[in-house]
Amino acid sequence: MTYGTKVVETTTAGDAILTVTAIPTGTYTYALTVTGNPGSVGNIATASAASGAITLASTKSMDYETTKSIFFVVT
Repeated sequence: MTYGTKVVETTTAGDAILTVTAIPTGTYTYALTVTGNPGSVGNIATASAASGAITLASTKSMDYETTKSIFFVVT
């Protein structure tokens, strides 16, 4: 499944980037793969691992001029 979203450059650490949801519904634990998190920009905290919420990692920022798009791989 593919999700898409637009994220503003003023997004700060901890702000939601995207939430993924598995189908069929059930109890899942989501994680970003090592190669599916370029620059370690995304974070799925332990507390949100069951919700699928991807947030901007601490000390990271969004800069469209240097990175036009980011593709996360979630397992």
